[in-house]
Amino acid sequence: MDTRTRMILQGTLWGLAISAFIIIILAMIFQSPDTQEEKFKIIDQYQGCDLIRYTDPWGAKYHYFLHCK
Repeated sequence: MDTRTRMILQGTLWGLAISAFIIIILAMIFQSPDTQEEKFKIIDQYQGCDLIRYTDPWGAKYHYFLHCK
């Protein structure tokens, strides 16, 4: 494979990779609210307090805390 062909192929692949990355980021930002899970959800009670599950903005982790009135 000569240098010109390799450079064109490499540039095309980099362009596709960067475009795919941008599309994924935009899809995460503009995700419709009806497909998103609730951010805060009461999942249980403990000694009169609510056990609340919190989802981070990306939906990757759950965090739990107690909310007492």
